[in-house]
Amino acid sequence: MLARWIALPPTGQATVSVLSSRSEDLGQARLLPVELPRLQPGDGDEQVRLVHDRAEGDAYDAFRVSIADVAQLGEPVYQRRQRMVPLLLRPVLYDAASGRVQVVRELELRIQWPRSSAGQASTDADPVILSSVLNPEQASGWSTHAPAQAQLLAAAREPGRRAAEILDPGLLAADGIRLRVDHSGIVRVTVADLISSGALPTDIARSWLRIVQLRPSAPSTPGYPAPLLVDVPVHFLGNPDQDGLINSGDELFFHALRVEDDADSLQAGAQMAAPPLPWGESNPNDLIAPRYVGDSFNSDNVYFVYLMSPPPAGWARMEAVVLPASSGSPEASYMHREHFEGNQGYRDEPYDPWVERYAWNRHSEADVVRVLRLYDPLPGANMVVKWIAGGHISGSTIPVNFSLRQDGDEVALSSLNLGNSGVMTEWSRTLVAPPFEAGAVDFRMRRIFNSVDVAVNSFVDHVELEYAAGFTVSTDQLRFSTGQQGADTDVEVVGYSRPDLICFDVTDPHQPRWIDLSAANIEDRSAGGSDNYVLSLRVPQVAGEELEFVAAPRVRLPRIGRSSIEADPIADIFDVVNDLQVLALGPEQFRTQTERWIAWREQTYAGSGWNFDFIDVQQVYDQFSGGLQSPWAIRDFVQWAWVNWDAIALLLVGDGNEDVLDGGGDAGPNHIPPSLHLQDFDASRELLASDKWYGLFGYTPVGNQRYPQGLRVTSDVVVGRFPVADESALATHIDKLMAYEQNDLDGDWRKRSLWVADDAYSSDLIGAGQGCYRLQPIEDGFRLSQAASAGVVDGALDSLQSGQLQDANDFTQSCRTGVACENLPSIRGCFAANHSADFIDRWSEGWLWLSYQGHANFNVLGHENLVLTGSLSLLRNDGRPFVFFGMGCHVSDFLRSEEGREGPSLGELLMRPARAGAIATYGSSGFEFLTPNAAFMQVLGETMFVRRVPDSPVFGAALRNQWILGDVMARAELETLPLSLYRVDEMVSQYNLLGDPLLR
Repeated sequence: MLARWIALPPTGQATVSVLSSRSEDLGQARLLPVELPRLQPGDGDEQVRLVHDRAEGDAYDAFRVSIADVAQLGEPVYQRRQRMVPLLLRPVLYDAASGRVQVVRELELRIQWPRSSAGQASTDADPVILSSVLNPEQASGWSTHAPAQAQLLAAAREPGRRAAEILDPGLLAADGIRLRVDHSGIVRVTVADLISSGALPTDIARSWLRIVQLRPSAPSTPGYPAPLLVDVPVHFLGNPDQDGLINSGDELFFHALRVEDDADSLQAGAQMAAPPLPWGESNPNDLIAPRYVGDSFNSDNVYFVYLMSPPPAGWARMEAVVLPASSGSPEASYMHREHFEGNQGYRDEPYDPWVERYAWNRHSEADVVRVLRLYDPLPGANMVVKWIAGGHISGSTIPVNFSLRQDGDEVALSSLNLGNSGVMTEWSRTLVAPPFEAGAVDFRMRRIFNSVDVAVNSFVDHVELEYAAGFTVSTDQLRFSTGQQGADTDVEVVGYSRPDLICFDVTDPHQPRWIDLSAANIEDRSAGGSDNYVLSLRVPQVAGEELEFVAAPRVRLPRIGRSSIEADPIADIFDVVNDLQVLALGPEQFRTQTERWIAWREQTYAGSGWNFDFIDVQQVYDQFSGGLQSPWAIRDFVQWAWVNWDAIALLLVGDGNEDVLDGGGDAGPNHIPPSLHLQDFDASRELLASDKWYGLFGYTPVGNQRYPQGLRVTSDVVVGRFPVADESALATHIDKLMAYEQNDLDGDWRKRSLWVADDAYSSDLIGAGQGCYRLQPIEDGFRLSQAASAGVVDGALDSLQSGQLQDANDFTQSCRTGVACENLPSIRGCFAANHSADFIDRWSEGWLWLSYQGHANFNVLGHENLVLTGSLSLLRNDGRPFVFFGMGCHVSDFLRSEEGREGPSLGELLMRPARAGAIATYGSSGFEFLTPNAAFMQVLGETMFVRRVPDSPVFGAALRNQWILGDVMARAELETLPLSLYRVDEMVSQYNLLGDPLLR
């Protein structure tokens, strides 16, 4: 099938009809559908098998039976402010009855629009679109925003809104202070520690001080994207004069919530961003729930301290409540409920990307023991135990025993088969009169192995206990409830070691109340040298209402330490002198080096009218996700810049990792988190990176589709990433980039490209096993595709370019013995000893463009180990780095959770040498697809070397035939997506550009 884009007016539908045609009759021919590769689980082992299916029905859909059906229009899409539709040409006519085949050689078409559909352009046309559509003259008059982006454009910021509602940096008396908390409950922070951050002046009144959470405003609200403020009630210990100046002895108390518990507050602001989400979720309320911006990306929740003078009315202080002492028979017990959880392991193959991916144990633990604590359980009372656990194994189930154990007494909970899907399931068991006392108790999960359990993963997420407990303190603090009596309730909590108790009503964690205790509320019942202070309360309540309190000596309540307090300079990222067209986004530590890149780009693109700047990614989080790390915040910022500033390029500065919190202990750096989606591939639960999603605003999922299903457009903003770990690596790459664009500009190496093809031999097992190394006829497509591309490129650009083929079979064939099933280790040994150096020496000759098609993994090309990450040091293309295209599985899998232990991907390592290797890489983060890869590679080559662009896709007529890497990628992706190729949407989505999108 062939496809070309047609620009559409802002409204109305187009029609296409065939006016005339010329066909060639091929007579009777047998049409052979292309085999489609897929993965299937192995039988009783951990391996995954590569098989090939002939999808006869689907394949024959590509052939038409009537000339009228040869040309059709697809579904309209928006791409870069242009409404457009693919013109789909299926030039094969097939008569199933006679078997006769005709190939359509020429077509004359008529495309019509209703006269009423003509619209007025509301924005300038995009040069990439004008170079991609068949009707650029019409397109230039039809460019307009899609409805969702038009809504964003209409939402004006209003700095005059009340500061109690929206954050206006101009009204703050000083920079803010960021507080990080990792648990839920009453916490305290001292003014002395706030002053130590360097952001809190000493000459301010207590009334100026405010603790808040930031929440994103809805795109449709006036003032967007200024964040909303959610007040957090605070209490100054001792009720000092609010108009008096603060002093270092002041202490503030507030109820903090860990991210997992903060759903209500996260949703209190507004909806965070318009769809689409990475996985097609259509409810924007879900976007701001913790599962999206929270515990999969953040270990801490974030609160802010702001100062304002004069303070606006309504700043939150805790309500003070006076309760009398107990005057009747105190309650004997209350229902104690407690949640136990930890992030000590990472689940890298979740059944659903929406769920939290962190667990309480690592996958390697077969006997998991976690310590819980019991608070004075009543003897003989029942206990309810709830826990969430799950497992993952190929082709089997995981038998697991769960139990509780204390001082030699072990009580079984359940023996379960966790299943093999990775689904985390809640289990529950009521223990009748368990023999447990106050103190530590072990929760145990023990896997029972059998002969087929080779590689299993089993995880426990958390445990909850519910039991009747006495009002006795064991750690000098207690969180207790009053039950649901319909009358006043007398409570006496015994066992405190100190009399300086403080108490809070925490029934509503968003509106806690300070209990103003008097001497009558604290009794001294110490005797025999043993301290025993008692909290005595009489609590009024209504039927059905259960109140909850926490009480402890002041020093026993958790304190936010200085390491969790940091200055947060208030920077309005939208208050810039000039609109920004090129955004460099990264952590503050990369600012200095990135500004070198900006200075270079301002020089190389002088006259373009583009403005460049570096943006601290934390400021983006503050603006769009309440200070929490979130890929969606980055996307919302880029979309705002694209709509309001006509942004054209995004450079992500820093590496990323799917294990954002390093829960598994093996992750690499995570400076800019990757956008993640679950691979839609049989037997794969792999999370993939798709950096282009950050600049993709024209994609709208249909029904229950998830990104990238149904993707037919590429990113509206070109996106690249410098996957560097530190400032030194960033400086090295920028030096390399500047040298590349200045030195040896007329060198012969810039006039040639190398097209590397894997051979047609491989194992049919994906993974550690050897399988049967044999001829796979379908894989001859690697050679055919690369040879075709090399042939097309050879002689291109007025015969200045040469395209050369490197066929791996020329190096591996002498290592094969001719048997049906070869020994793969022997093949690898032969290649390493006799051909490896010669193979990579060809790469060292220097090439403008080096393309590889074939089998791969993150650390290797080809089953024969054609190129290993360890052999990249042999590259000698000093001063002649190439642009590398890796059309193979996981070539640029930069997000792997094991990167810290196993090392970076091949695509990353190619970029690291100071002068050799690659200047940029374009490769996949997941499993790949043979047929669409072959087509895509040929489109890339034609786009780069063959197709004449009348004017520069960026500068128009000012500079002719100027190719910019990001634009070449965008045009090639845009022309590939409408093709009827197997999973073309997923293929394009998981290719990431590691390098400068503005490379020339």
